[in-house]
Amino acid sequence: MIDSDILAPTSELYQTVSMLKEAVRLDPLYEEAYIWLALAYSQLNEHAFAIASLKEVIALQPQDHGLHDMLDQLKNRLSTYLHDSTT
Repeated sequence: MIDSDILAPTSELYQTVSMLKEAVRLDPLYEEAYIWLALAYSQLNEHAFAIASLKEVIALQPQDHGLHDMLDQLKNRLSTYLHDSTT
């Protein structure tokens, strides 16, 4: 799910991030917005923000193993991104 080959244009992703941030500001319990925000940040290689967004929804749904799996995937992407940027 996180490693999708389909990428939206960067400008659209930043617009999406802006709208999703507004959605969670208006409704901090809107779990799906946090998930979509994490995915958008991940596509922008803003992995720290993606992880932070996902941690917000995990705080709301700590028993959801799928969210924990997604968090592990995001952490792996961050690690890969950092490794690739240093080589």
